[in-house]
Amino acid sequence: MSKAGEDNLEKKLYALAGELGQLLASERMAEALGELIAGAAKTKASLDRNIDGLLSVANIPTRSEYRRIETKIDSLQASVLSLSRKLERLESSQGSKKKAAKRSTAKPAVKKSRSA
Repeated sequence: MSKAGEDNLEKKLYALAGELGQLLASERMAEALGELIAGAAKTKASLDRNIDGLLSVANIPTRSEYRRIETKIDSLQASVLSLSRKLERLESSQGSKKKAAKRSTAKPAVKKSRSA
């Protein structure tokens, strides 16, 4: 977009913002807009409850149930990873102890002398 086009767009946006500000300055318009937004929020909440009820009747999990299960799965995966690391450390320390025990109980090698 050219510089002139950007300037023109910016002027139009400022003009629109000014007109919107004048509309909202009217207390009656602001109240009506507030009621409209509150009504839309109530309608959405009611619709969400109805959809959740239908999904429950159809035995289909909702988004919130999926999120809750996902959180539990993530927690379980973290626990499994932690336990795996602990097991690896335990196995490596057991392996080190076994090697040390073998070295201390091993018979020293006897050198054979060469007969000439």
